[in-house]
Amino acid sequence: MNVARFLLVLAFLSGAGAALDHPAYAQETQWSQRMMAATAALKRRSLADAEAELTKALAIAESFGDRDPRLARTLHNLGYILRAEGRLALAEPHYLRALALQEKTLGSDNLDVALTLNNLAGLYRETGAFDKAEPLYLRSLQIRERRLGPTHPEVADSLNNLAGLFRIQGRNVEAEALGSRAIAIMEAAEGGDPSKVATWLYNLSRLYLEQGRYEEATKYESRARDIWRSQAVPR
Repeated sequence: MNVARFLLVLAFLSGAGAALDHPAYAQETQWSQRMMAATAALKRRSLADAEAELTKALAIAESFGDRDPRLARTLHNLGYILRAEGRLALAEPHYLRALALQEKTLGSDNLDVALTLNNLAGLYRETGAFDKAEPLYLRSLQIRERRLGPTHPEVADSLNNLAGLFRIQGRNVEAEALGSRAIAIMEAAEGGDPSKVATWLYNLSRLYLEQGRYEEATKYESRARDIWRSQAVPR
């Protein structure tokens, strides 16, 4: 499980400290404690402990009701952990239920919806269900473009995910176009992630290599390795 994914989940878990003025004070406190314990487990990279804590948090969140955003958040996070553990069949229903609740309570154009769509698409990609993954990736991209603008780093993430899906399917022209756009956005964005740029450059170099475009492959791999060297990241 890579660092970016850990950071994504940790950011999503950061909402654990919900307001405690609800009548069910004890339950709210217990839910917050379980969510914080899951965060701590992720920090030490213990997926099993994170799963256990989120399972307990979900049991508590069920009592809050379907319209409480903490229920969808807990479902999403537990789905994420199950997916990271490779338990894809168990992760899917958690994502699907989280998505249904988010769309019902937050609306279909919400950024939390975009995140869940993106992660559910990733699950389908991993299972080879490309026909299910593509429309979800596209929906996530469209929401992010509308809400964040076309040059936001999260838009770049969505473009890169689509590029990866298309490359697997042999749709190389589309993969190249989307991958190149993702790189350009991330390089230009304030607060862009150089490690992502390097990885995406390297992935694009592999696409060129597969096509026999050796000069371009060498150029992009060299750019990627320059970034990795500047960050002292061993390859």
